[in-house]
Amino acid sequence: MRHRMITLGLTVSAALASAAHAQTKIVFWDFFGGGDGARMKQIVDTFNSSQKDIVVQRTTQTWGNPFYTKVHTGVVSGQVPDVMTYHLSHLPAGLQGKDLRPLTAAELAQGGLKPADFQANLVNTMTGDAKVQSGQAGWYAVPLDTHTFVLYLNKDLLKKAGVLGANGQLTGVNSVAGMTAMLRQIKAKTGVTPLGLSTNQDPANVWRLWYTLFLQQGGTLVRNGKLDLTDLDTKGKVALQVMADWAKEGLIPKNTQYRRTWPCSPPDAPRSWRMATGRCPPWWTPRPRAPSSSTTAW
Repeated sequence: MRHRMITLGLTVSAALASAAHAQTKIVFWDFFGGGDGARMKQIVDTFNSSQKDIVVQRTTQTWGNPFYTKVHTGVVSGQVPDVMTYHLSHLPAGLQGKDLRPLTAAELAQGGLKPADFQANLVNTMTGDAKVQSGQAGWYAVPLDTHTFVLYLNKDLLKKAGVLGANGQLTGVNSVAGMTAMLRQIKAKTGVTPLGLSTNQDPANVWRLWYTLFLQQGGTLVRNGKLDLTDLDTKGKVALQVMADWAKEGLIPKNTQYRRTWPCSPPDAPRSWRMATGRCPPWWTPRPRAPSSSTTAW
């Protein structure tokens, strides 16, 4: 699961302190390339059109290491954005590179923000990392979102497969054995891939499924605040074997990109890309989509 933050660049106080009667320009860098990009564009466009005092100049940079390299280069050269997105997992590296400065209590108050407004584990992780790297548990960013691993249902196909209960939800999936039996039934009754999952280009998506199966067995990678790999040889291998078995039976796809896995695929994707259920990260899909000519129930 990835956590993303909105962090203020080194020049933000100067930008926000611009003359009151002149239009203030806020330079905003992000790395949103999927559905989250479409949603962020909508947010920025709505804000810009709602008033004339402030204009947000948004630029979408390349996701991942290229983004953070550009941020560091900008800090060194003195050409940084006023606001940017940042992964919480990258915060320690950003602090080591001295790319970020802490937000003051006055800045948070000016925005009407306080720690209690946000999910405690995100705040604790951020301030904890800050204390380890800088010696002070400062605020370096404002929590933006927490990514879930969403399971979308194509209810028309699932109804045909006979795996939906009276409430329209899946039945008998409270165990790996139950989930496997359901996937087999879907494949036998509909002929489509039961579970859509990106397995190519983005290894993080495979990790998410593995980690889900690992945690559901009670597995952990941290004990007493320290990395502990004990469970990898037992529960970790069980999770891997489940995934391998599903792939071997054709219950999940092999070597498949995001855009070929429903519902991450385009609205008018070929019917051969159809799947009965799909695990798609929310940053890729602004909302569940069906082909424009379809009456598919979701």
